[in-house]
Amino acid sequence: MRIKFWGVRSDLPSPLNSGEAQLRVRAAVEIAVNTWRSGATSDVATIQQQLPEHIRSVMGGETSCIEVTAQDSRLIVDLGTGARRLGYDLLAQGAKGQFFIVLTGTRWDHIQGWPFFTPGYIPGNSFRFFSSAENMRERMERQQDFSFFPVRFNEMASTREFTLLNEQISRDAGPFRLRSVPSYDPISSDSIRIECGGKVVVLSGPDTIQSASVYKDFLEGADILVLQDVRDRLILSDLALRIRSLGIKRIVLTDHMASMGDQEAIETASSAGVELAREELALEV
Repeated sequence: MRIKFWGVRSDLPSPLNSGEAQLRVRAAVEIAVNTWRSGATSDVATIQQQLPEHIRSVMGGETSCIEVTAQDSRLIVDLGTGARRLGYDLLAQGAKGQFFIVLTGTRWDHIQGWPFFTPGYIPGNSFRFFSSAENMRERMERQQDFSFFPVRFNEMASTREFTLLNEQISRDAGPFRLRSVPSYDPISSDSIRIECGGKVVVLSGPDTIQSASVYKDFLEGADILVLQDVRDRLILSDLALRIRSLGIKRIVLTDHMASMGDQEAIETASSAGVELAREELALEV
């Protein structure tokens, strides 16, 4: 399996503003000038690679969207604004046909990219949605009520079907096998276990991890655990310890709050010894 992050923010999109961009440019220029004044002969490319991470790159401002690929099949987890750029990438690759989508919730940051997801408008494309909500179709339709968006959900040219996920039953989505632990907190996401070809990716929030004794079978065996919805960063180190106690070595933190700057996000993840998700980060499982 290969997973790629197209959106890593929670709540709402958070692009850099002009002031933040100018501060980064100024910091980069000052570092370069000081390097050359010290007598170093480094070229621009070398200095660029040596810049602090929060200056040379960005976490990105798009909301939640993750692409999982295996055996020429695609599973999309959540349809935040990152889905817009994912859609363009799929068009550029000529990808079409059957797609699978898991929605871990219907907060806007998990669904607001769907109306701008171009493959959803193309005849012949087929989307199978998985979620724990029995009325997921109705929820998607309400988002595209004509009062809010000029194209209704049912007017899109692709075909769409909906399948229920729960704790008791695993569902097959092409080569992927899916299980879900539904969240009953309206500001948290469902936890999802994705299995394919002997590899396992789990997306989970604090509630499931803090109840690891109950959900041990769901969490154990993960090659990567994508940690989401950690709004209280003071508990991040404790969560990481609990995850590692299950034998899970690779932890990737996502759903960064819109108010959290890149430097703060980097320092928070580093202090807990976990990886930080950023837009276009791709991981092989």
